Amino acid sequence: MCMCNEYIMCNENTKIYIFGDFNLPHIEWLQCDGNTCTPNTHYCKNPMTLLVSNFLSIVGCKQFNLIKNNKNRILDLFISNNDTSTCKSPLNSLVPIDVFHPPLNAEIFFNVEYMQLARKTLPKYRFSEGKYADINDDIKRVDWASILEVPSLDTATNHFYEEIYKIIRKHVPLRPIKSKKFPIWFTRPLIHIFKNKEKSWIRWKKFSNQLDYEEYSVLRKRFKQLSAQCFNSYLSKIETSLQKDIKVFWSFVNNKKKCGIPNVMFHNGNETDNPEDICEFFSNYFTSVYENSSLMTYDIDSLPCSSNTNFIISDISFSKNTIEQCLKNLDITKSSGPDGISPFFLKHTASSISVPLFYLYNRSLREGLVPTVWKSANITPVFKNGSKTDVTNYRPISLLSALSKVLERLVHNSIYPSLHNLLIPEQHGFVKHRSTISNLILYTNFLFDNMDNRIQTDTVYTDFCKAFDKVDHSIFLQKLAFNGIRGNLLRWFSSYIINRTQKVVVNGFSSSEKLVSSGVPQGSILGPMLFTLYINDIQYCFINSNFLLYADDLKVYRSVKSLNDCEKLQEDLDRLSNYCLINKLQLSIPKCKSISFTKNRYKQTYDYKINEDSLDRKTVVKDLGVLFDSKLTFREHYAYIKNKAFQLLGFITRCTKGFKRPQSFLTVYCSLVRSILEYACVIWSPCYTVHSDSIENVQKRTLRILSYKCEFARNLVSYSELLDKFKVTTLLIRRKEYDLIYLHKILHNKVDSDYLLSKLNLTIKRNPRIPNKTFYLQTYKNNTSFYNPIVRMCRLYNEISMKSSGMDVFDPRSRTFKRAVKQYTLMHTHSHIT
Repeated sequence: MCMCNEYIMCNENTKIYIFGDFNLPHIEWLQCDGNTCTPNTHYCKNPMTLLVSNFLSIVGCKQFNLIKNNKNRILDLFISNNDTSTCKSPLNSLVPIDVFHPPLNAEIFFNVEYMQLARKTLPKYRFSEGKYADINDDIKRVDWASILEVPSLDTATNHFYEEIYKIIRKHVPLRPIKSKKFPIWFTRPLIHIFKNKEKSWIRWKKFSNQLDYEEYSVLRKRFKQLSAQCFNSYLSKIETSLQKDIKVFWSFVNNKKKCGIPNVMFHNGNETDNPEDICEFFSNYFTSVYENSSLMTYDIDSLPCSSNTNFIISDISFSKNTIEQCLKNLDITKSSGPDGISPFFLKHTASSISVPLFYLYNRSLREGLVPTVWKSANITPVFKNGSKTDVTNYRPISLLSALSKVLERLVHNSIYPSLHNLLIPEQHGFVKHRSTISNLILYTNFLFDNMDNRIQTDTVYTDFCKAFDKVDHSIFLQKLAFNGIRGNLLRWFSSYIINRTQKVVVNGFSSSEKLVSSGVPQGSILGPMLFTLYINDIQYCFINSNFLLYADDLKVYRSVKSLNDCEKLQEDLDRLSNYCLINKLQLSIPKCKSISFTKNRYKQTYDYKINEDSLDRKTVVKDLGVLFDSKLTFREHYAYIKNKAFQLLGFITRCTKGFKRPQSFLTVYCSLVRSILEYACVIWSPCYTVHSDSIENVQKRTLRILSYKCEFARNLVSYSELLDKFKVTTLLIRRKEYDLIYLHKILHNKVDSDYLLSKLNLTIKRNPRIPNKTFYLQTYKNNTSFYNPIVRMCRLYNEISMKSSGMDVFDPRSRTFKRAVKQYTLMHTHSHIT
């Protein structure tokens, strides 16, 4: 295993295959998704099982043999990092069958390696090198009043761009972007030596002149020396940049992997190697998900408005200062959109360019029109999984013009405070002070309360097909009007969402523009808010059941005491099915599933259906990134995040083998690996030491790798000493910090949930001399409910407040409370917090 690990470290992109009789009968192999299996590490103390499990995770390999012998064990293993491999039992055996080692038929599929799609050489403006003092002066000298005073808004916008492009051409250098034939860290002197070295080699092979070979040898030695210097310099820059932006690491990885689109692509049985046709393949696939919206001709002012809302808004406008401030807040690392104007340019010309934008933005809202140029998008295909040559294995990423997103941000900031009050409390996606964590903590609290009372909970998880792309424009406008958007603003939204276009752009090549006939704009500021409004009336489906949403992720759940409760839940599912039909949304039935949460020996089982199709019944489901099992033990989640973290740890270890600074490796670990181990930890924080230690092993392994990089005897240094040396806190302590901070957020309405706030029961202090517990805790009947997240948070704070007065959860200042938590936990870095 050590040899294999070292080999993979030196050959990152190599596919490996390991066959053999490992003779490990004590390992229990659990089947995973697909045709692979993993060692069962639940309550496992067998060191070999843990060693194999960690090895598979770190090197990124999987075990494919699922065939057991006559003792119901798997002794012969087939290990590989090629996900397309399979292992089956053959129909006929070539030799007499050994009952202890049944025959295997391993199939290995090799992907054909295609070259990357060539990059089209196009000139590109270097906005970071522009003369912005001169640019701002030229923008101020333009007579915008006379230029923009034309009958058509589109014409005025075109005139605006013409003037801006003139100024850009005058003051911003234009440089060609060439396809790079050499690695990114190659400098010009190194490239020069490389070319001369190749010429010397060709001359020697052609003429066999010893002088040519000697010249080649000198250049080869010089090339190796300079190459090492250039690569080390490049790595040093990467390590320095990592401290500010973790995105640099992914750029570094992509440069090493040479990620890109192949020069041959397939779609619907057709093949092409023409760049423009490849873009058309992508464009046809991405637009195939859209529906034809039922656009009816009606008077916008005659659309009905809800009688339950006091909110009606028809006109909004912006001041020059508001526009200027929005421009200054732009992220300069973002790319230019279809108009080619960089956010860097807009941010550095905010004071001058806000003058013409003040006129264009307010005219757009006044006339209820969006300029056509701001309704187009560039689409970039991003690979998901599977074969890279299959168009269907890519997803679209939309890039809009920065000026259109500034307008969207201004509109969003103006209307969101009022629309926020209309959103149902069950929606936690794209809503301020709500998140996946608030969604899950409400849900788990309900489950734990039911489990404490020995009540079964049935949950149905649904999956909408391309929900954001299926939004019907006509229905959407009617819902906007119903929610109080009227007049010019409703006309503006109608213009904003209808007749949008998009084209696919890959390496400088582009497809033809295609009409977007349905959906809300992807990559936009307004899109998420508009979608939440679109499905806001889904609440009327669930008369008998509870439900929670995160954007389009919906779960419906109900307490089940009898068959009648199951039938009521089914009635709500029938209403949901009818709702989807009316609103032209589609449910992916194969991805919908049901689960029953209970520890009772006998549970009520019901065949839930949607559109007369039975739903798969599961014992484990993934809900917003957390694995829930039917008994709420979270054991599967602990194994899942540990294996995922080990895999990523092995990946970053291989990618950063040339890094010199331990802090750089630690930064990548904290950003990518530790975040996996801590996501939603307030929901699943382990109550048993065995699970807590299992998760902590990932960080222990990380610090051992760091100690190896620092070249000191890692076997002679304890975990607590490593924590001190690298200034790292244990994962257990960090989880308890998260508990306390989230409790503070709930108490001070930083989490938008009245229900969670109502679950915090305060005790009345009768005697000021006797320290009382801050929160009243009810008595629970079993250990599972004892670790209900809300109860755990309150109990933790009670235990601390009884011992220390330096932490006040009632202090409204978040920073002060976090500082107090940090100060307290620093004294308990190597032990439990209590």
